[in-house]
Amino acid sequence: MEALIKAAQGDRERYGGTLYELLYNLYNLTAATERWRRKDYKAAGEHVAQVVESDSIGTCASLDSFPLVEEWESGKIDFETYASRLADLLQGKGIATAGQYKRVMLAARTFGKEWDGSAPKAQQALAARAAIEGAAWCTVATRTIREAATGRPLTVPLKDYAGIIQGIVGRL
Repeated sequence: MEALIKAAQGDRERYGGTLYELLYNLYNLTAATERWRRKDYKAAGEHVAQVVESDSIGTCASLDSFPLVEEWESGKIDFETYASRLADLLQGKGIATAGQYKRVMLAARTFGKEWDGSAPKAQQALAARAAIEGAAWCTVATRTIREAATGRPLTVPLKDYAGIIQGIVGRL
């Protein structure tokens, strides 16, 4: 992480977006785990939704497919349609795991956006935990997906990124 911060100071154009995305995901996953530990499961889910939405936007941007994001953000399509189109785009780039990525992303986001506060607390705890772990998987998986789809190497090595994310999720 320290190396990325130094690199971003020297070349903000190349590393600034990556650093922002990393910090955004670290903040939201950490906040989600803290909310989970405090039994505020709905808030944990809200942070999870922010992670998967942000990562999907970053994936679209890396594929030069920002018009898809604009369709969703403007309300022309819902998130499920957006996720399906993103998966189709990824499959067209040869990403065999695109369908799996879409399903996990939708499940994690749905817990955050359509929270069932009337469910028993034990069920809410499991739902929030599953959502956090799903978002963690998505944020790591999207790195390899982007690299494979674009042919551009990752600015943060996957081993380092995954290690940071696993450290956060390990606190559950």
